[in-house]
Amino acid sequence: MGRRSREKSERRRDAPAPSAAPASGQRAAARVRGPRPEGPPLPIAPDPSVEVTPWAEVWRADGAAFTTIFVVALLFRIAVLVQTAGTPFIEVANIDSESYQKWARELVTNGWWPVRNFYQSPFYAYFLAIIFRVFGDGPWAPRLVQVILGSLTPIVVPPPSGLATSTGKP
Repeated sequence: MGRRSREKSERRRDAPAPSAAPASGQRAAARVRGPRPEGPPLPIAPDPSVEVTPWAEVWRADGAAFTTIFVVALLFRIAVLVQTAGTPFIEVANIDSESYQKWARELVTNGWWPVRNFYQSPFYAYFLAIIFRVFGDGPWAPRLVQVILGSLTPIVVPPPSGLATSTGKP
């Protein structure tokens, strides 16, 4: 036993024993300390002083910028997918992707209700199962759908506060 461990052990021995536990009513009373201070508002709470711009107005004002961002993001992702397609990495599955694909195939063939416990998040397996049901079983359909959804992300995610759109509102 090291020196620090011995010192801790001695402190525990020398510490006074805790008194008997209070009755349940006393315990509850001991916990009540008064009103809790009110913290800052949640960041997701809408600010009543800020006017919300309708989506149609934002699209009319910034539609060209949104389209440009989407096209650039899509072209970048397609370029990466094309470059990756010529390598062995596109064919080699890792443990997670292989298990999700197997699970999605089981969902398509055996039905949509789970027949066993989830050991991974079920959403992606169901997402893949829908893609396999619509486009057929294969490695390219999920990749293309994910490329499109990933390209939509910069448009759907709101800009950080402080960035103004052409409407003049953040």
